[in-house]
Amino acid sequence: MPSSPAEIRPGAKAAYCKSIAARSCEQAGNLLFSVGCIVRVPLSNPGAQMKKLSIALCSLFLLVAFHATGQGMRLSYTAHEGMDYQLESTVNLKDWLPVGELITGTGQEVTTSVGTTQEKALFRVKIHSQYHLIDPIAPSASLVDLVAQCNADTWRATSLEILSRRYPEAKEMMHDLPDPTSFDFWFGGGTSFNEVIMNVSSAVHESVHELGFRKFSYGPDGWIFPVCLGNDLYYGTPDRSTFPRSEVLNLLPEELKNSGYASTYLTGQSGSQGFISTLDEVNAYTISSLVDTAIVDQFPPGMSTSSRDGLLTLMLYAQLYLKAARIDHPVEYGKILGDRNLVRLIVVLMDRANYALSLSGADPRLGIQDALIRTYVDQNRGEIAALRNIVGPKLTMSRLP
Repeated sequence: MPSSPAEIRPGAKAAYCKSIAARSCEQAGNLLFSVGCIVRVPLSNPGAQMKKLSIALCSLFLLVAFHATGQGMRLSYTAHEGMDYQLESTVNLKDWLPVGELITGTGQEVTTSVGTTQEKALFRVKIHSQYHLIDPIAPSASLVDLVAQCNADTWRATSLEILSRRYPEAKEMMHDLPDPTSFDFWFGGGTSFNEVIMNVSSAVHESVHELGFRKFSYGPDGWIFPVCLGNDLYYGTPDRSTFPRSEVLNLLPEELKNSGYASTYLTGQSGSQGFISTLDEVNAYTISSLVDTAIVDQFPPGMSTSSRDGLLTLMLYAQLYLKAARIDHPVEYGKILGDRNLVRLIVVLMDRANYALSLSGADPRLGIQDALIRTYVDQNRGEIAALRNIVGPKLTMSRLP
């Protein structure tokens, strides 16, 4: 946890638990709910001279409903060291009440006894974290005044003002760039408002990579590969030597093997890169997808992008990389599973990606073959689900004697 409040950005002390998915099923009178959430904690790492994230999250709550039988209940879950947990209950899925006191995890199992109730009750574990997430996009913010004033002299200021109004976090990230030309380059000299709209998400995407590259450092475990998740917010993980991601081609569906994404990321020099760089792409596509969603109403007539296609494709590549590791590289897979921080990064990046997709919705201007790619992402979600047990508490229930 941060050693002092000064290390936390303003507003970061607010507890945050953002639901991004929910599903239910009725079985034998019990109601089971799975709820996804994102929790992240900014930390300072003086040794690496960079901001890092220690992501402690429960992205899969197991909630159990039961009928009163005249007996009390015992509820148990594993509480990871340093994080605060609050058991809550509800009888109507609307009003959640705390059960017992807030507990700080020690890495051990926590058991709470619950008295007899006369109603069916549902329980969840809520994680409290010193984390603040800026509302990512504001798609309805007016840009009317920027259209007419965009020209050869003002296009750059216009692009940053668009981000400031529609996706403030992205605008702040661009201010972190030590060399502004790495942002400007991707506009290709276009200076009209329409050209700015067409190119700004690509400029942000590539700049996110640049921000991470600039923070490379060397530590006890070797080179630290930082993933830029937000303004002055990085997650550093050892750049472990893993097998090349070109092996994903062996598992890729035939209809996706000849795509531009496959040739770009899975062949040649790019195909020789490993897993961390693949996760970095998932992150960059997530952020550029949020940019596209924020400005889609400004797209010129007839314009569409492969915004969802790119994000879903890199999510699929990350899934299939894990599958290849699990099947063909058990030693490498064991290294991944044994690195709790890396597992946390994987899970939170995929949850952030799903969150961005949920905001994108089904707008036809933001996807081309995304429905097809999503089919394969859905088929391989088990690769990420297998990691969730490592980073999140499972709530179990038994009756008191």
